[in-house]
Amino acid sequence: PDPPWTAVPDVPRNVTFVDTADAVCTPDRCPAVIGNVLVYLDDNHLTATYAATMAPLIEDQVHAALS
Repeated sequence: PDPPWTAVPDVPRNVTFVDTADAVCTPDRCPAVIGNVLVYLDDNHLTATYAATMAPLIEDQVHAALS
């Protein structure tokens, strides 16, 4: 329920985290394929193709972090 970065001490003020959990996992599981696109390259990296499909979902968060 809490993102892992909430436990990181002394995060610099210029660091912003973007939570992508909702785009990768459901409340019950993290499927290997979403919308006919392979999600994981290995046990902890997304495929470039899936990451590209996430762009519209996180675009506003990234722009806000860069402002």
